[in-house]
Amino acid sequence: MTDLWRGYFGLEGEGYYHLTMNHAQEFVNPVNGANTQSIESSWSHLKRKLINGIAPDHLTDHLCEYLYRREVKII
Repeated sequence: MTDLWRGYFGLEGEGYYHLTMNHAQEFVNPVNGANTQSIESSWSHLKRKLINGIAPDHLTDHLCEYLYRREVKII
């Protein structure tokens, strides 16, 4: 689920199921229910966890740990 930024066009051609919404008109697409509120919330929370910065080569590890902890409700 994304907004209408041009960089996201073509995702369906790469095998993704892609829903969009127009932030200038709504925050939730009334036809298909698409919204970016969940991912925006996740990024906001993750950025607060990483505020002190991390080495770029450790970003994947930190992201995986964050997602795991969020899924099993540790955080």
